Amino acid sequence: MTVEFAVLGPLEVRLDGVPVPLPSGRSRVLLATLLLRANVVVSIDELVDRLWDGSPPTPARAKSTLHMVVSRLRQALGDADCVRTSAEGYFASVAPGTLDLHRFRALVDEKRFADALALWRGPVLANVASDSLHRDEVAPLVDERLEVLERRIDADVEAGALTGLVAELRVLTRQHPLRERFWAQLMLVLYRSEQQAEALAAYRAVSGVLGEELGIDPGPALRDLHDRVLRSDPDLAGPRPTAAPRQLPSGTTHFVGRSQELDLLGGLLDSAEAAGGSVIVSAVNGTGGVGKTTLALHWANRMKDRFPDGQLYVNLRGFDPRREPLAAADALRGFLGAFIADPKGIPDDGDAQVSLYRSLLSTKRVLVVLDNARDAEQVRPLLPGSPTCFTVITSRNRLEGLVVTDDASLLALDVLDDAESLALLGRRIGTAALTAEPQAVERIVALCGGLPLALAIVAARVVANPRSSLATIADELSSEQGRLDVLDTGDLATSVRGVFSWSYKHLSEPTARVFRVLALHPGAHFAVPAVASAAAIPIEAAREALLELVRTNLLLSLGSDRFQYHDLLRMYAAELSNEVEDAAERRLVQKRLFSHYLYSANAAKIMELDWFTPHEPILDGVVVVVGVGSQAEAMEWYEAEHNTLASLLRLAISGRFSEYVDVLQNALWLFMDMTSRWEQTVALSELVLEYFEEVEDPYEFAPRMKIDLAASHGRRGRFEKSIEYSRAVLDAGHERGELHLQRKALNNMAMAYTELGRHQEAVEFAEAALEVSSRDRGGMGRRLVLNTLAIIYGRLGEHDKAEGCLREALELNRLRDDTHTVSQNLVVLGETYCELRKWDQAREVLVEALELSRANGSRYNEATSLSLLGDVREAGGDEAGAEVYRKQALDVFTELDMPEAHALRARLVAAAGEA
Repeated sequence: MTVEFAVLGPLEVRLDGVPVPLPSGRSRVLLATLLLRANVVVSIDELVDRLWDGSPPTPARAKSTLHMVVSRLRQALGDADCVRTSAEGYFASVAPGTLDLHRFRALVDEKRFADALALWRGPVLANVASDSLHRDEVAPLVDERLEVLERRIDADVEAGALTGLVAELRVLTRQHPLRERFWAQLMLVLYRSEQQAEALAAYRAVSGVLGEELGIDPGPALRDLHDRVLRSDPDLAGPRPTAAPRQLPSGTTHFVGRSQELDLLGGLLDSAEAAGGSVIVSAVNGTGGVGKTTLALHWANRMKDRFPDGQLYVNLRGFDPRREPLAAADALRGFLGAFIADPKGIPDDGDAQVSLYRSLLSTKRVLVVLDNARDAEQVRPLLPGSPTCFTVITSRNRLEGLVVTDDASLLALDVLDDAESLALLGRRIGTAALTAEPQAVERIVALCGGLPLALAIVAARVVANPRSSLATIADELSSEQGRLDVLDTGDLATSVRGVFSWSYKHLSEPTARVFRVLALHPGAHFAVPAVASAAAIPIEAAREALLELVRTNLLLSLGSDRFQYHDLLRMYAAELSNEVEDAAERRLVQKRLFSHYLYSANAAKIMELDWFTPHEPILDGVVVVVGVGSQAEAMEWYEAEHNTLASLLRLAISGRFSEYVDVLQNALWLFMDMTSRWEQTVALSELVLEYFEEVEDPYEFAPRMKIDLAASHGRRGRFEKSIEYSRAVLDAGHERGELHLQRKALNNMAMAYTELGRHQEAVEFAEAALEVSSRDRGGMGRRLVLNTLAIIYGRLGEHDKAEGCLREALELNRLRDDTHTVSQNLVVLGETYCELRKWDQAREVLVEALELSRANGSRYNEATSLSLLGDVREAGGDEAGAEVYRKQALDVFTELDMPEAHALRARLVAAAGEA
């Protein structure tokens, strides 16, 4: 909790940055009085006198009322209460740095006059009504400010920073006509600006004012200055004013896109000018080669006319491959030299330099571009303190510290999109080359991943070798092992690999190891527990490393503790991994990843089936297992990780991790079947089957793959293919005496024959599956076969038998808390009730089926429930309600690319025609 107090303007109290409403009247007078003498006891008598402006009531009544005022003020301040009681009176307990008046005086002691004056927000305590307070306390404070203002102007004059001073001093002499020091400063600035006659006219003006108002002549100092101006004393000349600096490098002629980012920077500038009091700092961050400097310079060159007093630029070399970062002191001296012609006018002390720099810029409109910053500490001394200036910083690091202390706005620069990438190539190599080989260009854009540096390197190769084919370059880029070689110019400053290395070499060693290790993760993105498992480090250490990588823009944060590489950065990390980690360590990292995802998948069982049989124990203390508390959480985990599981499965196959292939396939098949991703299950199952048919299959997994293929083909309506695989599995089951294979094969065949209209054969296969299930592990499969048998009985019109099967199946599945299979049973039961015209019962079970399907992610069951609920609505005469349900069902069937979509669409069209 942070409390701030402000008296240099309207009285304010802020709690965590939010203003605290203050009561009016005597409460404000009391608080203002105590804050102006913070941490010093103010006597009760003095407070009484102040609260009643010197005319208090009787002492007893005054003290009683004072206690009430204190109580009311404390109640209003709440957690920001600073009022303390002592034996003599009251005082405001204010911590160091929390009162603007204290900060003002501390900055003055440091000779940071411009920073000190920037704390004043307007007339002091303008919202506090007390004549005695303003007479006794505020008036001296205003004089104190004017003295500091005089000292700031003296510093500017001595530094030769005269731009804008004449206008400022003319305003000040009008506001404070009896203050001779302002007149003297005006005369000196006019003289040094080669306006000797105007300087003498200023003396005549002040003489007239003093004579008319006070009946006196100007003082000795002013008279002496007048004499020296009259005789053109050479000692008055001082350092000559310098021309406004114009340090911006020219922008590139190949700039494309970035309209949103340019608008954001322009909007910040417009808002600052409109507000008239904001010091604007915009920090542009992004990975190496993404175009931060290009953007900053393009925008700065467009805006330079809005900064007539100059534009400052420095390359801070925060990530330079050849040189150390530029010290802030060296950059600051360079900036001061742009305004001060005589080096003797630049103080040696660093703090004095900062104060002088901010004083010089306090009345100027200057654009400051700080390029390639290493961190926030490097740039802080270079930030102007004036709201008339605008600062743009570029850095590979996210300079979040500047947001906290300097109210900076962060702008994260991403890669170019495809259209912008095409435009950039076109600018560099010409549109004729793009149109000549459009397919090659499309591949190049995709392989460069929108990184401007990579695109520029490709374009440079084309320009240098005009006879080269874009298709050849695209082929070279297609090799992941050689892509960085293609993007190597031989120069660290302009090669993708070299540019990445500048960021990598600044990482702490633990984070550098995480960066390398993560290249072995096969997924597109990863969460913190996976990173901790891969690197064999604690969760908090993994999170700290990931945040460092995000800050340096070597990783992208996707939110929710999930991260990913840019493709080219992944390749760079993979190169480093191969160079630094030996083969045994890399394989161990991959095994830790297999363990993490498999044991986490086991914890997130989405069906109560005994599919998981790990082939080696978990690496205790190394691998983190993600725990889930509900099926909804399990489905959420699978949604986030199923693509990574598929990538791990391909890695297990390519890397010959045979012990993980089967369990990964099982874990994936369950989720993909529930969520109707049947084409993906077919592709993965065929890949695994091919693998087990090529290599030695010690666990005889091939039949399991075939049963998955049989089920998936059946879901997609390829029933002959389903039967083919099922027969092969049935034969293997008989040969090996594995009852669960026999039961699954018979069940699949029953479903396939049903869909082919061969219902009697289907009944025989289903009954055979029931018989086998009674001998297989206590009849575990019976609950699944009953659903199939119910569907067959429904097709035969034997709905009572179907209902009996389903009620038994429901009882068994509810006992096992298998919500996916329960929802299947309810859908079939709802369809059975529809056939029996039991509409109320149908509605009841279908509503439950719909809720369960949506909860467990079963899209096919969801769509079927919706379609059947449409039939129920229609039977009740609610045509509009029926249409709503059917349209929702059509959306899901269409999304799943199911044949049911065609029949349902035709039904809706027919209903619309009849209406």
